[in-house]
Amino acid sequence: MRTIQRYHLNHPTEDYIDIAYNMAIDRYGNVYEGRGRNVRSGANGTSTANRVSAAVVLLTGPGDLNYTPAMLSALKVMAAGYHGLHVHKDWVGRGTVCPGPQITAAVRKITPGAAVPTTPSGEHPLVAIKRAVDAASRQVLRRGSKGPAVFWLQVLLNQRRAAGLRVDSDFGPDTERAVRDFQSDIKRFFGFSNKQMPVDGIAGPKTWYWLLAS
Repeated sequence: MRTIQRYHLNHPTEDYIDIAYNMAIDRYGNVYEGRGRNVRSGANGTSTANRVSAAVVLLTGPGDLNYTPAMLSALKVMAAGYHGLHVHKDWVGRGTVCPGPQITAAVRKITPGAAVPTTPSGEHPLVAIKRAVDAASRQVLRRGSKGPAVFWLQVLLNQRRAAGLRVDSDFGPDTERAVRDFQSDIKRFFGFSNKQMPVDGIAGPKTWYWLLAS
């Protein structure tokens, strides 16, 4: 996000006052605030489009084949608050291929203004996820642990450290190493003592706290 912001602020022809996008979505479905939801966009390509529509960028990297189901799920939740949904080339025509044929086809299937999708129990999916993560964070996990709590630990380590873990609900040596690396980062950044942040590869209360707070 900072790289995009720097690029926009140093753009040779556009007089941007901040990052041009209102919001961004990463491959895990995390939503990041750029300019913010109700601020005029700078990324849609025309003055009219910037005035009437927010701009959301999917952080896929080069090309558009790297988008994920989590990205689209987050976009569906976001689209529930809007009256229309367009891709970039709808505004600027042949001036761009953005966002590419695969993402364009996927976005066309999203119904703007539709109800936010829920879980089978009727919960908002983010509520269900928070409840699951809260339950996981009350457990102490170490090498050999298995199950849903390890799943969420691996997801958080991938998000917070780009650990590249296989999310398999099995606390093996790679997960232990990622926990140690995360603990070491927190200890070094805040200048903690060994007591304040032990680097032991065990996901206990202190490690969970910083995983959820960082």
